[in-house]
Parts: sequence; structure tokens; C-alpha cells
Amino acid sequence: MQRKENKEEVFLIDDENNYGIGVLTQSPITIQNIRKINQTYIRYVDKYNFVSDETGEERIAEFICFENMPKNILESIVSEIKNKLENNNDKVDNILNFIINLFSRHKFNKKIRKQIMGDIGELIFMIKMKEKGFEVDKYYRKKEESLYDFNFKDFYVEIKSSTKFLNEITITERQVSEADNKVVVVSRYQMLEDKQNIFKLFEILNSSNPIILEKRNQYKFLYESDEKAKKIFDDLTVDLDNTECFVLEEHLLPKIKIIHNGGLKELGYKIDISSSQKINIDTIISKVNKMI
Repeated sequence: MQRKENKEEVFLIDDENNYGIGVLTQSPITIQNIRKINQTYIRYVDKYNFVSDETGEERIAEFICFENMPKNILESIVSEIKNKLENNNDKVDNILNFIINLFSRHKFNKKIRKQIMGDIGELIFMIKMKEKGFEVDKYYRKKEESLYDFNFKDFYVEIKSSTKFLNEITITERQVSEADNKVVVVSRYQMLEDKQNIFKLFEILNSSNPIILEKRNQYKFLYESDEKAKKIFDDLTVDLDNTECFVLEEHLLPKIKIIHNGGLKELGYKIDISSSQKINIDTIISKVNKMI
């Protein structure tokens, strides 16, 4: 971790005894406000002493605990705070409300629900490919922030979840334009009561991939430790036999040339998939076999 003179910093804390974020600041007002944090899922704990990897110097940060929080979500929060600090020149004190508001019950539930639905779509795809004799879970992204879900030696596959009710997907400009050798797979399903939840899908997939196992364990911990989160998991169930995966035709993805990026941070599209001809995912297997 680099030290920036007179700059405030945030970083992920994940050691044997602590889990949350650390804030390095010299502002007495900021420290005072941090120590007042005591919300659902997020609360100030104590000072955090560590030795800088860069300088070997002992440092003291303010430790904010994020309770029952999957690591990939916490990493996203830390990344968002860093972006605000670096790109907007905000101070930690000015984004405390952002952190606290993020963890209001409604916003937290919405974020968890969206993530579970996306992961259900990925699991459905992996299960259907495994049924065809192809264990794609071995090629699952190594990092949560990876641009595409699967990488087969420079051939990329991105999974987008859609319900049969909405018939649409969302995709970023970078996912559309960064790689030419890619396909977008739509995992389409409908939520039905008392069917298979995400834990049953993990069980059916039976993957040994440590990244997938870690995600399952994070969800399991959240399920067992939070009643509101448990209800979300129990509500999001699908009939695996009534789901489908298909490759989206390239012509349904927009082609936009950005002449001047300016201050553009991210651009996304909402794509109507109702006119898709639903290319069979078997085409992925033949293409991947040529790559690996």
C-alpha cells in the first residue's frame, strides 16, 4: 500500500482477527466522525496497527467493521471509496454519508438480491455446460472485478442473467468493445416459489474451483447469520428444468464510437433480447476446443 503524503487512504482489512476497512487520515474531525459510525452491518471498532509494506513504518488506521459482508461486496465498496477519493478529490469525511447510506437496509437488500440473481445465471450456465461434458467452472474469473466471467486463453465468455418477464440484459461499453474474440451468453430463467435456491445450484454444479467455493461459503455465512438476508435467498428460487442459456447474436450489441472520452467513467446499455434467435451454447464448446 502506497503512502500519499497528506492524503487520506482506505484499504481492505482481512486478517485473522479483523475484517472491514481501514482509513488513514490526519484530520481530527474525520476521525471523530468515523468513531461515531454505528449502523446495521457497519460500525467503528478501534484503531488498527500495521506495518506499511512500502516503507516498513508502523501505521495506525481507523478500523471500521463490516459485519456479515461477503468479501467481493466489501472489495467493491473499498474500490468505490477509492475512486471518490482519487477522481473527485473528496475527503473521507465527505463520503461517510455515502458509506452509511449504502448500508441502509433497503439498499443493502437490493444489492444482495441483484448479486444473487447474477450468480444464479452463472451457475445455470455452468451446470448446463457440465451436462454437455464441459466443465467451464475451471475457467471462471479469478477476480470479482474481471471484465468477463470466463477466459479460455484469450477467448472470453460473459454471462448475462435475464428473467423471462423482463427479456433484457444490461452490459457495459467496455464489455462490448474491449475484446473482439468474445461471446455474450444469456442465462434466462423465471423465479418460482419452492424450487432450487442458489445453494442447491452450487450443490448440483459440485465445483472444486476455490473461487466458486469461497463465494458459496460467503453466501452461506450471510444466510446463517442474517434473517433478512435469509429471506432473500429463500425467495430467489428457480426451476432448473425450465431455464435456458443461449449465445446472443453479435448484431444485437450496439456499436458506438466514442470520439472524445472526456470525463466518461462508465457507459452501459440495456439490450432487448426478445428478438434473439438463441444460438445454441454448443457453439462455445467447439470454439473453446480450438483455443485450448
